Amino acid sequence: MKLLDSSFSQNDANGISGFLRQHGILTFISSKDSHRMGSFLTAATTVGVWVVLDEQYNDALNLLKNPEHEVSNPLSMEEMQIIESQTNQQSNWSLDWYRMALL
Repeated sequence: MKLLDSSFSQNDANGISGFLRQHGILTFISSKDSHRMGSFLTAATTVGVWVVLDEQYNDALNLLKNPEHEVSNPLSMEEMQIIESQTNQQSNWSLDWYRMALL
């Protein structure tokens, strides 16, 4: 996973992420909940747009420079959902393991 851009605006980050996802590039926006709560409470002043698959990073850069760029290995929406659900499941397992270790 590689950081593509950081923005002071959640709307800008959502726009970039949505554009890339429409072209088959899986993205993740970090710190959106913290940013929404405000920097006074969380110190989060920006949100990050990440390209989840490293092999799609250059395509993402090229697509932002040239909206006509053709992505070499685009994912379908279904493939993105599968990857995201697997990632969420792994995160939950990691949290469960961590909680068990604390007990």
